[in-house]
Amino acid sequence: MKQVLLLLLALLGGSFASYGQATPAATAPTLTLPTDSASGKILYEAVVQAPGVSQAELYRRAREWFVSNFKAYKEVVGVEDPVGGEIAGTYHSLLTKVLTTYEVWRTLKVYVKDGRYRYELTDFGARDIKYDRQVYNINPKNPNNVRRFGLEVEKEAQHDISSLATAMASPTGTTAKGKNW
Repeated sequence: MKQVLLLLLALLGGSFASYGQATPAATAPTLTLPTDSASGKILYEAVVQAPGVSQAELYRRAREWFVSNFKAYKEVVGVEDPVGGEIAGTYHSLLTKVLTTYEVWRTLKVYVKDGRYRYELTDFGARDIKYDRQVYNINPKNPNNVRRFGLEVEKEAQHDISSLATAMASPTGTTAKGKNW
C-alpha cells in the first residue's frame, strides 16, 4: 500500500511539474534581424531598378521623401550630394512600452544612378528618453536588444522601405497636400 501511494504521488508530482513548462512547439519564434556581415550592425538594403529614370530625377524623389517625412528636414539630413547621387539622414520614432518611452534611431542612406537606386537602413539605436542622455546601439546578436526593440525595428524598417519605394516610383515624388494640388 505504501508503495502504491508513493507511486501515485510521484506520478501526480511529475505531471504538475511539467504542466508549466512550454514545449518547443509552443515557444515564440525568435526574430532574426538582417545583419551586415562586416560590421555586425542591423542592415536593410536593396538595389531597386527604375528603368528610364535619370539620376537627377531619382535624387529629387529621394530628397522629396525626406522633406515630406520630416518637418526638421535640415536637422535630419546630414548628406546631400546631388552630383554624386547620395542623400542620407538620421532620425527616430517613439516607442512606448508600459511606462517607458524610447527613441528608436536609424540612418537611411539612398544612392542613385541612372535607372536604379540603392538604399541602406542601418545604425539602429535606442534610448530611454527619461533616463538616457546617449543613444545605445541595438546589437542584433544581443537577445535582450532583439527582445526589447526587434519588433519595433522590423516594423519601422518595413514602413520606411515601403514609403520610400512609393515615393521613388512616383513621378511627382509625393502626393500634394493642402492647396498645393
